Amino acid sequence: MKRLFLIAAILLSASCSTYHYVSEDAASVDDITLILPYSRVFYIDKDGESYDEEQSARQQKILTGLLYGMGLPIKDTLNVVGLPNQKDLDEEISFLPAINPKEVGNLNSDGPVDKLLEKNGARYGLILFSEGFVKDKALYKSEVAKTLIVGVVGGLVGAAIGGALGGSGIGMSYVATPGWAYGSSLYAMLIDTQTDKVLYYNRVNPEERNPMKSETLASQLEKLLKKLPR
Repeated sequence: MKRLFLIAAILLSASCSTYHYVSEDAASVDDITLILPYSRVFYIDKDGESYDEEQSARQQKILTGLLYGMGLPIKDTLNVVGLPNQKDLDEEISFLPAINPKEVGNLNSDGPVDKLLEKNGARYGLILFSEGFVKDKALYKSEVAKTLIVGVVGGLVGAAIGGALGGSGIGMSYVATPGWAYGSSLYAMLIDTQTDKVLYYNRVNPEERNPMKSETLASQLEKLLKKLPR
């Protein structure tokens, strides 16, 4: 299992929460088959992170219900769990976060998911991948406390330096930046099995929001799928 929410990824994405690609052909889509959302929720404590199967399954149900309530032209759903080529499907869908939006228009979608959709007589397929984490409260409070201590020490040092230089030290404070208590991100792609093209791609990069709350997921889904036909 790949490590979730790497620090570098969070720093790189902090300045922009969404990316998107929309093909002109997306406007004509009126019959979507949904690949049941891939949910990956992790629990983080002092011993590290662990995949939470129960919460992941619960989040998948929440996401599916929300998707059907958005007015999208979803006509059917497909579940890849238990299929002979599930590993290949997992790998393809898990690749969504790594896609460069600038290159989406040149991608060929003729992969395991495309073939699964064709086998089931579906032309348009919507793929959704979710990553999230919930941090242990004791660990989060410990991180906050450590951050505040470092900040206070830095502020006192600054004040001492200011005083030594004849200044008051006022304004040489700190900005507390504790670790996140939660994290949630979503990725979506719509493919056309007839042309083997990607018609839509969007992502909501990691936000400090609870991935198990319906309001979090509803808000992120609205941003994620705002350009899809309704």
